[in-house]
Amino acid sequence: EDWAQTWRSAGVKVAPATGVNLPLSPPNQWQQLAQDSELDTDEPPKFSVTPLPGLGSRKGASLGLDFQLANLGKNDLILGWGLEGGERTLAANISLTDPWAKGDPLDGGWSARVFNTRWPEDNFLEGEREVNLIHDHKPWVHRLGGGFQVFQPVTASGLVIGGGVNYQRVSIRNAAATDATFTRDQLGNRMTISDNGLDDLLTLNLLAFQDRRDDPDWPLRGYRFSLGTEQSLPIGRSALVFNRLSASFSQFVPIASSQTLVFHIGAGTFIGDVPPYEAFGIGGTNSVRGFKQADVGVGRSFVQTSLEYRFPITEDIGLPFLSRVGGTVFADYGTDLGSGDTVPGQPGEVRDKPGNGAGVGIGLRALSVFGPVRVEFALSDEGDARVHLNLGERF
Repeated sequence: EDWAQTWRSAGVKVAPATGVNLPLSPPNQWQQLAQDSELDTDEPPKFSVTPLPGLGSRKGASLGLDFQLANLGKNDLILGWGLEGGERTLAANISLTDPWAKGDPLDGGWSARVFNTRWPEDNFLEGEREVNLIHDHKPWVHRLGGGFQVFQPVTASGLVIGGGVNYQRVSIRNAAATDATFTRDQLGNRMTISDNGLDDLLTLNLLAFQDRRDDPDWPLRGYRFSLGTEQSLPIGRSALVFNRLSASFSQFVPIASSQTLVFHIGAGTFIGDVPPYEAFGIGGTNSVRGFKQADVGVGRSFVQTSLEYRFPITEDIGLPFLSRVGGTVFADYGTDLGSGDTVPGQPGEVRDKPGNGAGVGIGLRALSVFGPVRVEFALSDEGDARVHLNLGERF
């Protein structure tokens, strides 16, 4: 849902190597690391560097560096580039963004980006059964491509529409630096659509988005929603033809002083071809907590719901980098609607992922100079416990 907001900020957070940022797969919340600000076009360009360390089951230990040059040419253009490397990741990107004009809520913007990323794919990991490539190597997904997006507010109340075009060449690898490509896993299940292991994805997308929360970093009331569609055009040997539909809605209901109930629902489906690495992965810190990423299921379709109670602990913690601290109690549920066996190669089914799952837990939220920080302890309905640490809002 933050995808449509990135161009609005004078510090557009296009993270260095954290995802392809497809319009229907909005960037993770932690990409909103700095507060929106207005630049004086008479000021010289402002340069910043943000280190982004990471530690997870998919990438292992990693370090990203996000470089930004804001107010380029003294006209608010933002040049961003990033690098990421680690145990199981190697990536880079560069972007140029024109954010909204200062003082004009109906001014549009655009963003162009190229990327080169390579790391293990969640859809091919986790589950009760481990299925890798031949010689037991983990499957890495290599994405090389770029895209161009335009954004236009249509109402002063924050309704934004956007559209664009994206291209990427996708292949399955077994390491960070290798020319070898793979089309099937060690059991013979398909992992790419083309027989040569190189899938070409050219997509056109449209999105509508509105954010009516009272505070993007610490919301107590309001709502936000997104609705999008992405149509592929058949090119290359893969000749993929699909339409991906996605929608989400979050409602924030104040129930007492600084206390809030949050209701969230999200859903999506594919019509036509479903590349297994593009299918909906369910589970993880921004999905069903208590599970690892994509550990619930990998489907053609999905529905996900959450209910969360938020309450204050202190309004002024008095630390240099932290201000507010609050607590949460939450419950999540997600399902692939029985569509896991309709994905080519059935990545969720062959790894014995359940296809649906629920999680409950408690957590702490803190407002830092980098934005919201979340630490959450969750139990899954399969009896597993996980601790999730994340930057950025959950909804």
